[in-house]
Amino acid sequence: MKYPNDLPAVLTYGGGTNSSAILVELIKRGYEPPELIIFADTGAEMPHTYAHIKIMTEYAVKHGYPAIRIVRNEQPSKNGGNIYDHCLDKRMLPGIAYGHKNCSVQFKIEPVQKHVLSVIGKNNHVRIIGYDFDEIKRAENTKGKQYDYEHQWFPLIEWEMGRDECVKSLIDAGLPLAGKSSCFICPNMRPHEIKKMAAEYPNLMAKAIDLEYAAAERRFEDGKQSGIYGLGRTWRWEDLIATDDMFGFTDLNCSTPCGCYDGDD
Repeated sequence: MKYPNDLPAVLTYGGGTNSSAILVELIKRGYEPPELIIFADTGAEMPHTYAHIKIMTEYAVKHGYPAIRIVRNEQPSKNGGNIYDHCLDKRMLPGIAYGHKNCSVQFKIEPVQKHVLSVIGKNNHVRIIGYDFDEIKRAENTKGKQYDYEHQWFPLIEWEMGRDECVKSLIDAGLPLAGKSSCFICPNMRPHEIKKMAAEYPNLMAKAIDLEYAAAERRFEDGKQSGIYGLGRTWRWEDLIATDDMFGFTDLNCSTPCGCYDGDD
């Protein structure tokens, strides 16, 4: 089966539930292989995300699709390397903590766009995006923001597949669930997710706390009173994981999507 307007396609693979379900459904519904399946690695993804990308790459290749291509921002002049080292070097939190999205732009959007241009150029193509049927408003907000040669397609919305249907698609294909795709220092993580990470990946939590201390030191040295005290914005992750409950740790995250979301765990 051809893609919309009979154009070559690029699947922007986020590493979570939605993009994994799209890959499964494209194969199941008989779509021809896309030109690219591309994942932008911030260098600070969760271990389960890296493991699932390997599983989905094997699944794609087994069905005649291209392997998932991993790209990174590796230009030192543009804050290359990985997002954690960049933030630690600058002694700052990821941009979304301060209300802007430069972290997702630098480490997600830019490396993907650069690689797509190197392979396809500015030729017309379909960009497959993983917003599901529960995110129609989010998809509508992207209209008019794409390049002239880029034609956005939201197949999960077209197929009326919400989160439950995406999960079922993976289960029916005999694949494990992806888990939430997120940087381990993402300020948009919710309290229960932070506690879960502390239990499952204590080494990553230790690194996140180190970053909070570094950012606090710089804030003190600069004499700034921004009201941003840690990765929880108005509170520190370190304080959250030291408590037996989550009361008093306001969840400010739902209203500030960073653009990296790709399905909950």
